[in-house]
Amino acid sequence: MENPLASGEEQRNNEPESPKLKKGRLSNLQNLFIFKHPIFQYKNAFDKSDYPTLINILFQSGKSFLGGYGILAVINLLLSLRNFKNLAKKPKILFQALVNMSNLKGGLFLGSYTLIFKSMIAILRIIRDKDDGKTAFWSGILAGYLSFFFVGAKSRTFFACFLLSRALETLYNHAIIKGYIRKTPFNSWIIYAIFVTGMVNVGYNHPYAMPPSIKKYFYTVTHMNAMDYDLMYLTQEVGRRARFLKSLPC
Repeated sequence: MENPLASGEEQRNNEPESPKLKKGRLSNLQNLFIFKHPIFQYKNAFDKSDYPTLINILFQSGKSFLGGYGILAVINLLLSLRNFKNLAKKPKILFQALVNMSNLKGGLFLGSYTLIFKSMIAILRIIRDKDDGKTAFWSGILAGYLSFFFVGAKSRTFFACFLLSRALETLYNHAIIKGYIRKTPFNSWIIYAIFVTGMVNVGYNHPYAMPPSIKKYFYTVTHMNAMDYDLMYLTQEVGRRARFLKSLPC
């Protein structure tokens, strides 16, 4: 209980301090006027970060944006260096590889996901006054859906299938931890064999279902070309239609 007779200076010294920024990458932000506002100094009780909640969200979102932008910029730069003749004639190709809309969308994709995901977690922690799996579940759905607008239509299937593989790996590890699946040295062999068999079976019967990179590898392994698969596909389709016509009542 505060002493009503204490001086004003003593009362100020007894007031609880707002969370301080630790020395490091974010320490210089504390000197900026805008970050002295109470909203930037708030930290939720469930937040395990070393920094105030909002500053941590902005910092992590910025890192994700730079990471996504940087990865695509490096890839485009390496691709542009393959053709030295065009590079010598048009040196601006290097600048275009580093600064373009594709790199920006990649950065916005990762940055917006981090921003929305961490912001929703912070908001739901305040509203629900607890932190559990539901908080991450709803935050992940909203962040994944909204951030996907920055991904091109051609790349959405790739990202979705990539995350599907990560999700299957997570479920597999969870099943081992829970004891649903017994961990043996042959687990990975069995999983690999099952998926390769399924992919080869689908690719043989429906080659257009395979991604272009897998299809090219499949052609190399089977020593067949696209025309062979087209003829095989047409033959199978004709056979299906013939069987269908025979099954119709006269």
